[in-house]
Amino acid sequence: QRIRCRDGSRKVILFRPVTLCDGTQYVTYEDITEEARAYRLLLGDIADLRRREQEMLLKDHAIASTERAVALLDPDGVVTYSNQAYLTLWGYPTAEEVQGSHFSRFWRHPDEVREVVRTALGGEAWHGELTAIGGDGKTFRADLLGTPIIGKDGRVLGMMAAVTAGRVRDERPRG
Repeated sequence: QRIRCRDGSRKVILFRPVTLCDGTQYVTYEDITEEARAYRLLLGDIADLRRREQEMLLKDHAIASTERAVALLDPDGVVTYSNQAYLTLWGYPTAEEVQGSHFSRFWRHPDEVREVVRTALGGEAWHGELTAIGGDGKTFRADLLGTPIIGKDGRVLGMMAAVTAGRVRDERPRG
């Protein structure tokens, strides 16, 4: 219960009725102003965390469900996430076959792709068409957009690669 003190301040007081063994009754009270304030702050923090979690889930679902192939790379250019469209485009059944590999592994000219990764990790976007190598060894032209992932502090955290396929060519060596 909130009460007003003589000095005009307000306090939150917890009153508890107590009955002793002999039947004597009395009321205890405790100033819980700070605990109540902390509780309100905690509830606000929890609500904020839930809101942020919902925002993250929405973004995660958007990336996972887009029809454009998306891969997220760490600052070393290693794939840390790939959506289903990425796996399908390259012909890999599971994310484990892709994640942990350097992004250049999936391209015909790895040096070109390493330069794309350096550009994005340097804070600039890169867009162009390159030749990709599918999980079955077949090559295909792909439109690649590499954009930096920038944290709140302005630091580049990684790269997002968004890819769409062009025409498929089978240029595997014949033997």
